[in-house]
Amino acid sequence: MYNVLLISTSRSRTKYFNQIKTQTNLNVTVHSNPLSLNLSSYFKIKKNIHFTLILKEKFREIDLKYSNPFYKFIYKNYIKFLTPLIATSYYGLINKYHSDIIGVWNGKKFPEIIATEVAKFSNIQCIYFENGLFPNTTVVDVKGVNATNSLPRKVSFYQAYPSVATLPQQLNVRKTLGKRIETTIQLPTTYLFVPFQTNFDTQIVYHGRWINNMEHLFGIIYQVAESLKIHFILKEHPSERQMDYTHLHKKAKNNPYINFANEINTQELIQKSSAIVTVNSSVGLESLLFNKKVIVLGEAFYNIDGITKSATTIEELKEIINHLESWEINTEDTKKFLSYILQEYLIEGSWKNPDEHHFHQLESRIKAFLSE
Repeated sequence: MYNVLLISTSRSRTKYFNQIKTQTNLNVTVHSNPLSLNLSSYFKIKKNIHFTLILKEKFREIDLKYSNPFYKFIYKNYIKFLTPLIATSYYGLINKYHSDIIGVWNGKKFPEIIATEVAKFSNIQCIYFENGLFPNTTVVDVKGVNATNSLPRKVSFYQAYPSVATLPQQLNVRKTLGKRIETTIQLPTTYLFVPFQTNFDTQIVYHGRWINNMEHLFGIIYQVAESLKIHFILKEHPSERQMDYTHLHKKAKNNPYINFANEINTQELIQKSSAIVTVNSSVGLESLLFNKKVIVLGEAFYNIDGITKSATTIEELKEIINHLESWEINTEDTKKFLSYILQEYLIEGSWKNPDEHHFHQLESRIKAFLSE
């Protein structure tokens, strides 16, 4: 029997991992406390595992989130001190439970990212969990999630896929957390839709490419709108709780080609738009369900030549927008790409409300990973 160690520091995800323990035939251990010290391994871990990249990215996140230099100094040194201690804890757990595979949520967030480094050091396979890409699905991947997932990046792979699925046509409505500035606007006849993402999400911190944050994205869109005289509709991410964009709403009033539409349903904004401009939001993938033109600014698994277009500078973005009318979407390739994701890649059922079939699929997937 395979020994599976699932690591989580979130109450809801720990609950889901415990369900995997009880609903599958896998030998699962769930660990939710990042510190259970094993001092005998501390110096071995500190000597042999280099946490430079982890600390670099975590420090960058701290720099983006906080402005107080003293607070940043204390926080960074605390993280630097804590990291090898957490690593020692995870190393001890792997050996204690003779783990064959380690499961973490997302894999880029702290402290779970430490577990992935310890797994590499221990020659143990990692599996990564994440919210599903479509309604009522869950991601389970051995390579990573989002921009680092295992989906092929060549359109030719999907062109050879023989099946076309019935694709979702109704998106989940995301619950809004916190207050939003709502304005009653009439949508322009033609516009490009720009969905904001959570400012400090791993998608932006690790995979934003040339986009630093949502204020930076706003500034780029502002310049393009002013230059090309084309309407843009922006919408704040429903889950954003740390940022106040009041100042951006005020700036938008100075540009007749930019409006926020927080009060309008995302699906409606997608369907009525001429194209979507996104860093790497799930909205970009969802827009493909409705045969929309998607311009990707960051790193995204769906940023595939022949399915989407990519811009790495303001000038490239302007060039793509200037030639929107001549951009012909290959709907057949897009449908096959989406069909493969739905039928071959995703686990059916949301992790928030899993059923027997979900756990059966999940168990089969994990066993397949181990057999490889």
